Amino acid sequence: MSQTSSYTSDNARYEAYQFSDPFATASFVCCNKKLNKVCRPNCDHYPKVTSKEDVSFLFDANQAASIGFEPCEHCDPCNPNSQLDLPLIKITIESINYSIGFTNDANELKRRAFSVPSINTNNGHYDRQLTRNESEHIKLVELACRHIAAAAALSISKQSEESAQGGKKKRRGGVLGFKELASKSKLSPWHFHRVFKSVTGLTPKSYGDQCWKFIKDH
Repeated sequence: MSQTSSYTSDNARYEAYQFSDPFATASFVCCNKKLNKVCRPNCDHYPKVTSKEDVSFLFDANQAASIGFEPCEHCDPCNPNSQLDLPLIKITIESINYSIGFTNDANELKRRAFSVPSINTNNGHYDRQLTRNESEHIKLVELACRHIAAAAALSISKQSEESAQGGKKKRRGGVLGFKELASKSKLSPWHFHRVFKSVTGLTPKSYGDQCWKFIKDH
């Protein structure tokens, strides 16, 4: 598995593991010492350990298997063909976020994050810095966008396989609901739904529909 600059420290890898970050799927594997299992960081099949001492990280699932960790039967970390199509997922998110104005522009992020605009503005620019809580909300929404796009890509891929085998096509099966997204984001469902819509201008379902359409068209 190739290393990614975003996950170069154990703290970064642990955070990606805790939040099941889809972008980390090909960067490293997680060795659960309690269950003696090795999984991809975005796998939720087994409960996440809550102590850093109970999980270690390697860059090769086969190496983990060679030292006694059993590969997860759900995410199949030793199989390179079971990885997510990250380039497609990334371009999906970039395209949709650009279309709805959810960009990396600092002033735009502030405008979206502030529930009440600061009175200290300079030609429309917000002088107040984002609070830690506001920054965390934006970060969690960015992560949720990854989960939604990844779920749409997986669902479409599975439906294509089923269709090739003569199965019946379905519309959106597999795209995550906001309660599951809230759980991944460590927020209550109501709070997550409110934060997601305030930042993106869309409900999680509407965002998922756009991901679905974009991926189907590409």
